[in-house]
Amino acid sequence: MAVMESYAALKPTAGRLLRHQEVAEALEAAICRGELAPGAQLRQDHLAQQFSVSHIPVREALRQLVAQGLAVNRPNKGVFVATMSVDEARELTELRVLLEGRALGMALPVLTATDCDAAAMVLEKLDRAEGVDDLLCFHAQFHGCLYTPSDRPRTLAMIEELRTSFERYFRYIWTHTGYRQEQAGEHWTLLQFCREGARDAALDLLARHIRRTGDVICDALPEFPEKP
Repeated sequence: MAVMESYAALKPTAGRLLRHQEVAEALEAAICRGELAPGAQLRQDHLAQQFSVSHIPVREALRQLVAQGLAVNRPNKGVFVATMSVDEARELTELRVLLEGRALGMALPVLTATDCDAAAMVLEKLDRAEGVDDLLCFHAQFHGCLYTPSDRPRTLAMIEELRTSFERYFRYIWTHTGYRQEQAGEHWTLLQFCREGARDAALDLLARHIRRTGDVICDALPEFPEKP
């Protein structure tokens, strides 16, 4: 069976060699946007030619994608875009509940009115957003406004890494379901709880909010068969 490939959006930077991090970021973006389909093979020689680089930065970029869970390395077969699965969606959801709940719990005692006002401004932009890229951007910014005061840089970095792994799933439900409307009301309610300092209510709503998103994904997610 032929493996789907879509490298049209991956353009080398003119006038200089790309570093492996730049190659990894370009591939990450293509995977998250669905330009590289689940199960697509990531061939080193093809990518090296596409980016006009040697195999070394491509090899390092692929290792990074595997470490992020966006690609899988199959011995004697090569590296492939990771499939989207219910099991992964559930695991990422539970990790989000743990880490984001921890961050919000640490942030709430020091969350200021200014922080809440900034979150409200982002929510207004989120409510008006139309494209998926804007939805993702403002969604991340809103949660960031609430978590950043926790002053837990390692936790915040792990949350961002999870968000990257989860982006394909976010894109899927925001493109194929009407979940956006349900989510909007929960965001405003969460912000109100944070303004009031209602810690237990805020943490309970955040956990339910994240789990409900995971449930919608698992219910809507089609099967992505592994490629040979």
